[in-house]
Amino acid sequence: MRLPRQFLLAALLLHVPIMALYAQAPEEVTELIPLKKVRASTAAQLLSAEHRSIPCGPHIEVDSKRNALIVHGTADQIEHVKILTRNLEREPEKKDAKANPGHPIFQYHAVPSGNAEAFVKHLQQSYKDDSLRISVSGPNRIFVWGPPKVQLEIAQQATKNGCGR
Repeated sequence: MRLPRQFLLAALLLHVPIMALYAQAPEEVTELIPLKKVRASTAAQLLSAEHRSIPCGPHIEVDSKRNALIVHGTADQIEHVKILTRNLEREPEKKDAKANPGHPIFQYHAVPSGNAEAFVKHLQQSYKDDSLRISVSGPNRIFVWGPPKVQLEIAQQATKNGCGR
């Protein structure tokens, strides 16, 4: 198991034996996640951008021959990546494509005052559209997979009064 640099620096500063860190560090695993509808390189770019802000986030590689992602990380990190890939793989219903014209795009939105979870709940109640995917990406950021028109509306709500209310 490879310890992250932050653990090693903390051990040196706090005079903690490095072997003690190995006992406390979460076990890392590697898992192959096959994709059916999304290209692995595209999914890896989106997911890497999602986890870039996490110092010890999962490491994501692309297996282009099998159109799969190879994910190295803790079990929780891998489960999070699986949930995100499932959301990317889901197809919107055809009736929803007519209601919201335009090709869906992936976009981050900053949410002031650290209430991203509340803002996501508000958006999910406002937009009951199966072609729209909204997830929390930290206390001050959400990511949205949806048509450009909806992206613009969400961006305006996020900047208006801090939470769209």
